[in-house]
Amino acid sequence: MVDRVGWLEKHKGGRVISMVEVRYHRVKIKKTPRKKKKAPVQDSSYRDESLYYVLDKKVNYGEMCLTANSVFASKEFIELDLFVPRHQAKLRLLAKVLKLETFTELKRPMFRGDLKFSAVNKYDFEKIKALEEERLQKEAAFKAAFPNRVKKDSAPPKNSMRLTFKKG
Repeated sequence: MVDRVGWLEKHKGGRVISMVEVRYHRVKIKKTPRKKKKAPVQDSSYRDESLYYVLDKKVNYGEMCLTANSVFASKEFIELDLFVPRHQAKLRLLAKVLKLETFTELKRPMFRGDLKFSAVNKYDFEKIKALEEERLQKEAAFKAAFPNRVKKDSAPPKNSMRLTFKKG
C-alpha cells in the first residue's frame, strides 16, 4: 500500500485551530453479514478483528478533516498514522471519510474530507499507554526524590490518553 502525506486539521467555528502532518493510506474493508441466532459463525479469515479497538460512536472528536493533494473518496476508510512526539511513536487510527470537498491551492487540486474516527490500532495504543505510564512513574519518582524542585502551585496535567471503547 502506498503511504501518502496529508494534513489532519481540527476546525472550530469554521476556522482551522490546529493542523498536523499525517501519513495515510486507503483501506478496503469487507462487510461481514450480521450474525443470526441459528446460523453458524462464518470464518472471517480476510480480516483480523483483533487489530483494532472500536471507538465509541457517541463521542464527538470535533470537526476533523484530512486535507491532501491525492484523491480519496467519500465513504472510504482511511488509516492515518499520527505521530506522537512525546513518546516518539506512531498511533494508527481508522477513519471514514464522510464528505469530500475539492478546491484549488496554488493552481493544484486539493481534497478535504471530513473524518469520523471509528477505531484505533491495539498494538499502537497499548505501546503508547505503557510509555505514558512509565513516564508518569518516572515523574512521580523524581517528585519524591526532589520535592523542593517541584512547583507547589502547578496543577497536575490532564490525562490526554482518554478514549472510550464500545463494549463488545
